[in-house]
Amino acid sequence: MNRLRDLRLEKGWNMSEAARHFKLPYTTYVSYEKSERTPSFDMACTMAEFYDVSVTYLMGTSDARGSFPKNEDFVPDEAEDEEFTRLYQAAPQWLKDQVRSLLAAAKSGDGAPGADSTKP
Repeated sequence: MNRLRDLRLEKGWNMSEAARHFKLPYTTYVSYEKSERTPSFDMACTMAEFYDVSVTYLMGTSDARGSFPKNEDFVPDEAEDEEFTRLYQAAPQWLKDQVRSLLAAAKSGDGAPGADSTKP
């Protein structure tokens, strides 16, 4: 994930600082930058939010840097629906599975999948 490296360098951080910030073992963070491992959906969202880019940009499936959507900024329209559909169809299976799980949790009102409801 060269974009992850580029975003880290924009902050002026080394890999150890980034790993500490994201509460990851150093070797895990390095494996993300080297594309040896793929971050979980939750971690990709955390990183995208921190760097204020879209998840699709962070993951390399879009060249539009965008920004991480804030709840108050989210107003779906037809163009966004078409863009979501296009990106979803092009996404790898693991990401489609995460999106389906997240939507199911939102629909049921249970919160995020795997979330600990006792945490604030």
